[in-house]
Amino acid sequence: MKRTKVVAVKAVLILIILTSTISCSGFKESRLSTTESVNLIDSSRDTIFSIANRKKYYNATITLKGMFSDTSVISFSTDTLLQKTTFFVPDTGNEFSQILNLESIRSDSLFIKYHPTKNSIFGYMKIAVTFL
Repeated sequence: MKRTKVVAVKAVLILIILTSTISCSGFKESRLSTTESVNLIDSSRDTIFSIANRKKYYNATITLKGMFSDTSVISFSTDTLLQKTTFFVPDTGNEFSQILNLESIRSDSLFIKYHPTKNSIFGYMKIAVTFL
């Protein structure tokens, strides 16, 4: 009688272990998104920002909000030489809000370069980067 109880308990334990193993086989680590923001302080000067990609995400969504009095260029790259770059030229004289998507990021940092085309530009901009 005791032997059958021991065998039954062992069978139940093996069944629990197998069920747990099978149910966890499709488990993937959660990669929550991370958002970092920067504000442009002086719109009449070249400025470079660096935002760390600490968890090595592969994609990013960039939200730009602001207003400039004249043409400016904002570029995004994963290297300091800006070899593979995405450019954005905001609408001048009007408030803008734009979302850009970057894919295949293979770097631990995202570099953002702001370049005004004239020294007398005024305005503001907030950049939010969400790594996905």
